[in-house]
Amino acid sequence: METYMNLIEQYMDRTDFEKWDWETTFNTFEPMFRQNGFRNGYVDGQQHILLIRLDAMGDMVLSTGFVREVRRNNPTAYITMVVNPVIYPLVYKCPYINEVLIVETECFDKDKRKFFTELLHLCVEKLWKERYAISICPQWGMIRHCPSW
Repeated sequence: METYMNLIEQYMDRTDFEKWDWETTFNTFEPMFRQNGFRNGYVDGQQHILLIRLDAMGDMVLSTGFVREVRRNNPTAYITMVVNPVIYPLVYKCPYINEVLIVETECFDKDKRKFFTELLHLCVEKLWKERYAISICPQWGMIRHCPSW
């Protein structure tokens, strides 16, 4: 993990967070993930699915049917959902989800570096170990960066 943290620190040092976007971040880290086997197989023999819902409460309510159908189509999968703290009370007891993780999104518009740092800590502590087979962010439209919350 130390090598990854060094890469992250280098990335953060050379990134202008006023112009930061998801696509550049993905293109930076994805080759490293593939090279180091993060895209090969499942850690525990079970399929893992990641659902990302970082937007508003109403959007989460509207997507509950979607979450149910992900579970129905993948009955034995381990499903993790990443949400902002506002959405957590809606999903923490959801019978279709195995685990709910929180990432603070309030600081995104004010301090992208802080948001990215928090997101990376979540990745290092939880997400990178799982080797997700599917990752879904069910939002409408094309996302160049996180929406304003």
